[in-house]
Amino acid sequence: MDHQDLLELIHLQIVKVQDEVASQTARGEATDRTTGLLRSLRLTLRAVSAGFDPEEEAASSFVLTVSREGQLMLRRDTHLACLRGPFFRSLFELAGIRLEHGQVLIVEPEFARRAIEDSLGESLAEESRLERKRANLQTALKQMPGGQRDEVLRALGQLDEQEADLLVTKVELASLRNP
Repeated sequence: MDHQDLLELIHLQIVKVQDEVASQTARGEATDRTTGLLRSLRLTLRAVSAGFDPEEEAASSFVLTVSREGQLMLRRDTHLACLRGPFFRSLFELAGIRLEHGQVLIVEPEFARRAIEDSLGESLAEESRLERKRANLQTALKQMPGGQRDEVLRALGQLDEQEADLLVTKVELASLRNP
C-alpha cells in the first residue's frame, strides 16, 4: 500500500472509530478497547504523516500488518508471529473497521500483549484438538485390518505437520512476548 493510500485509509478509519466511540459513550458502554484502537490509529497516522515507515518502527514498537491472505501478523524488533486468536478481529469489528491488505498499524503494547496471549490460548486449544484427533486416529489404526491403514497413516502424517506448524507458531508468539 503506498504512502498516500495508507494516510487516507487511516484517516477514514479514525473517523469511523471516533463515531463508534461516541455511539458507545451515548449507550453507556465501555469504550476502553475502542479508544485504545483509536490511539493506535492516531499514532500510526502521526508516524506516517511525519515520514516514518511504520514497518521500521518495529524495532521499538509492536507493528501489526495484514498479509495478502488477510492474516494478521505482529512484529516487534526481529520477531514476527501470525496472530491466530480473535482479539484484534473482534476489536476491529467492535469499532466498525476492517484492516486492508498491506496496512500497518502501530499497536499499543497492552493491546499487543493481549493479542499475543489470546493467540497463545488459541494455539493451546488447537493443540488439545490435535491431541484428541491423534488419539482417535491411533485407536482407529489399531482396530483396522492391515490393508486399510494407508488413509489413517496419511492422516497421522498430516497431523504431524499441523503439530509442527503449531509449535513454530507458539515459539514465535512466545518470542514476541519476551523479546
